[in-house]
Amino acid sequence: MLRPKNFMQDSATSMRDMIRTGTVHSSQGNGRVSFIDARDVALVAASVSKEPAAHAGCAYVLIGPAARTNAEAMRKLAGSAREHAAAWR
Repeated sequence: MLRPKNFMQDSATSMRDMIRTGTVHSSQGNGRVSFIDARDVALVAASVSKEPAAHAGCAYVLIGPAARTNAEAMRKLAGSAREHAAAWR
């Protein structure tokens, strides 16, 4: 069983207004959360499905490489959005 947590793609949508205003609204406070890319979850699923017997009864919590506060994640997403926008100019 795969248990992904906090998809990176969802955070971009949910943080859109926070990025626009520069204000973080969250019940998480300064707690840190690790975001994972949905494509990474797909890669793990594909790998596990190749040998289902080897993973029978196992559960894997899937998280991203770094735990960030919402403010840190917002800054990273905003910077990435600016880079992408500049590339299209």
